[in-house]
Amino acid sequence: MPKTPRTTSTSIGSEKLYMQKAQIFLDGANILFEHGNLEASATLCIHAVISSCDAITAKFLSCKHSGPTHLDVINLIEQIPMANKSELKTKITQIKEVILMKNKVEYEEKPIKKFQAQKIITQSDRIVKWIATHVMP
Repeated sequence: MPKTPRTTSTSIGSEKLYMQKAQIFLDGANILFEHGNLEASATLCIHAVISSCDAITAKFLSCKHSGPTHLDVINLIEQIPMANKSELKTKITQIKEVILMKNKVEYEEKPIKKFQAQKIITQSDRIVKWIATHVMP
């Protein structure tokens, strides 16, 4: 049985703010990537995914994840009522991949490589766009 994630209630319409934040983070990530700042770029992408996850859970569950482990948001996203369960499962896998990079990007002693940063940008962009189609139709 999956553990119940810690949450905070959200107000009506807060999903719009979380989507705006996600897009701002992605825009900044792309600029930083172009300037060769790979860690900052990847970090902003990760936060874009986290904010977009907050948006979709706010929209469908009226809450957002507030626990110490960002990956626990997956337990919330699995509760979202979506007709296409296969698509949801694919997006959950992509979200996990990006969030799992957080410690590597932010705390490890080795810098990330350009191809890794590019992969994080690509995945983050896909996730944010997919969530936007469900949050801001």
